[in-house]
Amino acid sequence: MGYKVLGELIDFFMEWVNHPSSGQSQKIAIMLQGTGVPRNNGGKAARLAHMLDYISGMTDSFALETYRKLTGIL
Repeated sequence: MGYKVLGELIDFFMEWVNHPSSGQSQKIAIMLQGTGVPRNNGGKAARLAHMLDYISGMTDSFALETYRKLTGIL
């Protein structure tokens, strides 16, 4: 289950990395407020580094909670 959750989180956050102005990316930007997100979303490399740092710092329970919020699973 952990591999599935991490894979899905990475896929979801990659939308923000690749298309920072999309609707899904706006949800992610709100989630990332206060986490040192690059100014004006930064460049693609800065967004990728921030995304990987953010996900790698998640505890198991926080990753699962975030996954549930993003997918609508309660």
